[in-house]
Parts: sequence; C-alpha cells; structure tokens
Amino acid sequence: MTDAQREHASIIERFVPSLAQLRYNLRSETGDGRFWMVYFILLIPRLNEGDFEILSTPQVRFLC
Repeated sequence: MTDAQREHASIIERFVPSLAQLRYNLRSETGDGRFWMVYFILLIPRLNEGDFEILSTPQVRFLC
C-alpha cells in the first residue's frame, strides 16, 4: 500500500468500526493486502479524479 492508502485505511477504520471488524474476520482468508486491494477497487467508482490519482496504485489501475 502507498502512504496515502495506509493513511486512508487508518482513518476509515476509526470512522467505520464495522469495516475494521470485517477486515479482522476476513484476514485469515484474504490477508490484509488483498482485503485493502479489493476495498480500493470497490471505492474507485466513488472517487473524483484527484482522489483516484492519490489513492490508486498501478495494480489497482491495471484491474480497472
């Protein structure tokens, strides 16, 4: 994850505790890296162009 993604993930887990719990529950099946990759892929349609540039990585862009 990029620094911007790490910061976003940390903030979102504080504001949405249920997401933190979901990540914890799925951790053994998906791993943290895959969980956050899926999260950011699902987030893309909700981002404006500037946020997309900040929060995406080449791996996310490739999958879109």
